[in-house]
Amino acid sequence: MEIFPVFVAFLSLGLGGILKGATGAGAPIIAVPALAILFDVPTAIAIFSLPNLLANIWQGWTFRREQRSKMLVWGFAGFGVLGMALGTYFLTILSLERLEKTLGTMILLFIGFKILNPRWILVRHVGIKIAPIAGFLAGGLQGVTGLSAPISLSFLNAMRLDRSEFIATIAVFFSLTALPQIALLIYFNILTLSLSFWSFLGLLPVICFIPLGQYLTKKWSCEVFDRIILSFLMMIAVKLLIL
Repeated sequence: MEIFPVFVAFLSLGLGGILKGATGAGAPIIAVPALAILFDVPTAIAIFSLPNLLANIWQGWTFRREQRSKMLVWGFAGFGVLGMALGTYFLTILSLERLEKTLGTMILLFIGFKILNPRWILVRHVGIKIAPIAGFLAGGLQGVTGLSAPISLSFLNAMRLDRSEFIATIAVFFSLTALPQIALLIYFNILTLSLSFWSFLGLLPVICFIPLGQYLTKKWSCEVFDRIILSFLMMIAVKLLIL
């Protein structure tokens, strides 16, 4: 593998780690699209699969005491596994061009949601009831594109969970959906032995940069951080859609 793609991959995974450290989620928003530009969507998802699993297990364990509603956490994550399995199957039969366009479109939808930032709040007891539906849809999207944020983060943000409960919930979702996804990626020969090696190496920048993200949240306002991330995402989405 050439040096330049490795450097860019390291940088994108590091940026993903910063975002995860700052918000508790969002590493795939940066890493998967950037890796997809360098390689392709299936390869990007394969490379990010192991860093995604291990980083979320770590955060899930760290914030395990913040699971205030077991029904929310496990209903959301459990049905996410089912949706992810179906989505990963479609990953193997859809064209690469269609996947890239879908990923670019999903990023734009996520950017639109963040910009509009609706003020309505999803009432907690209603959110808990529909958590399995939201989890299934988010898992399906993650299986196809490697990115569940347009649904998963929108749903949890609408419930206005505090940071600790948000991390406790989303980390379990990402951990559970990552396990069968990795198994299916191996079964369909997407996550090969060679890509597994690079995937394990990809954990290093994610873990190393998570503390930086935690530090930056203490120095930057949420508005400044969001603008930087959204600008970066816009450039990636446009590149995916026009190429």
